This record gives sequence, structure tokens and C-alpha cells, in this order.
Amino acid sequence: MNTTRAALPPTGLGIMLVLIVCSTAPAEIIRTVSPAAAENIEGNTSRTPRLVSHRLQWLFPASDFADLPETHRLITAFNLRADRTQTQPGALHFGDERIWMSTTSLNSLTNVFDNNQGSDKTLVHDGPMSFPLLPSGPGPGPAQFADGLPLQTPFYYDPSQGNLLIERVVFANSASGSVASVDLQSTSEVRNVVVDNPNGTAGGLSNAAPVVQFQFVPDPATFALACCGLICLVAWRRYRGQYFTR
Repeated sequence: MNTTRAALPPTGLGIMLVLIVCSTAPAEIIRTVSPAAAENIEGNTSRTPRLVSHRLQWLFPASDFADLPETHRLITAFNLRADRTQTQPGALHFGDERIWMSTTSLNSLTNVFDNNQGSDKTLVHDGPMSFPLLPSGPGPGPAQFADGLPLQTPFYYDPSQGNLLIERVVFANSASGSVASVDLQSTSEVRNVVVDNPNGTAGGLSNAAPVVQFQFVPDPATFALACCGLICLVAWRRYRGQYFTR
């Protein structure tokens, strides 16, 4: 019995299927809520945002993103949630806002803004920004999230490297809003620092964290590597099947 080694067979169909999957999967969005304890229940406090110039930072623990797949590392948007007292659709509008994100090792914020930032601090948005708010949800609360407006620059966030820090500097020109209040959840750590001065270097501390929904999409580099591996696997299995054919 002679075994003939076949030429490497075409794998067009398998590769085509893989490429179809690879081309559509990056559109998949995973939505994650932090603080996780308030994902399905109304937060235990709320606040009516002041439409004045200010600087603030919010801290979100890496543990809230523990179930995030390794493929999804890019934050493309985030949004707040309305408190249950809001009965009409609304939004917070800021005509001039700058947003940074970074990965920090701190578990609780200090009152000095620069001390809280991570080394990968990235400007993700510079210009007008809005946070849409929906008035209702299942039962008496919590309200549903509207999708946040896309950030100009997605932020690569790996929860294994630390906690997530958002810094917002808001200039009150063209600021407006028709909102009763936004939903917050009290935490044991300091998650919020704010001052009514966009150039302030320190602010007041609070353990009332805003309930925020983040939108993650796959990181193109990670996803491309996975696609290449899948293509090689399809090709190898097709080749192996024909190699042992008489």
C-alpha cells in the first residue's frame, strides 16, 4: 500500500468562512456596568449634576470587569444612568469637554488629581459631549441605559493591569441639561473627586460612584491574531485529511 502525499489543498471555503466571521465579529459590543452591585438594582443615592465648569475623576475597580473576554479591550463609549425620579427623557450637554482614561493602581482616590492618574493616561475625547438619559426601565427601577456617544479615541483597558480611571474637564460654555438626577451607588472606597474649577489641582472626595455602562469592542490586533490562528487550524485540518488519503 502506497501513501501518496497530496499537494497542499485549497482551503478557500474554510478561509472564506473564517474571514466572514472575522469581519463581522469586531462589531460585537459588550456592555459592562460599574459599580457591578448596582447593575440590576437602583443605586442607593443620586445627584443632580451642576452645569458649571469643573474637573472630576471617577474610579472603577478592575473586579467589575472580571468577566470581560480577553478579546474585548477597547472602550468606545460610556454613559450614565438616570435616577428613578426622572420621568422625562433628558441629556447632559457640554459644549467643551475633555476626557482622559488611564489604568491606575489605586483602590481609593486621593484629593490630588495628578496623584491618581496612571502612566497610560490617554485623551479620548476633546470637544462637545452629551450623556443621554432614559426615564424608565423594568419595574420601579433601575432606568435603562442609553448608548453613550462614541469617544474620539477608544481606550485600551486590560483589567489585569489595574483599575480604570476617568478624568473629565468640563468648560461650562454651552452647557445645558434637562435632568432630575443621575443614579449613584455608595461604596466603601473613595471613587469620586471633584472641584468647580477646570484648572483645579485638588478636589473634594466622595464614595458615591456614578453608575456607568461601558461599551467594549474587540481589540483589532488581538482579534486579527485569533483569526490567523483559526485560518491555520482550518488549513491544517484540510491538509491532514488529504495527506492520509490513498
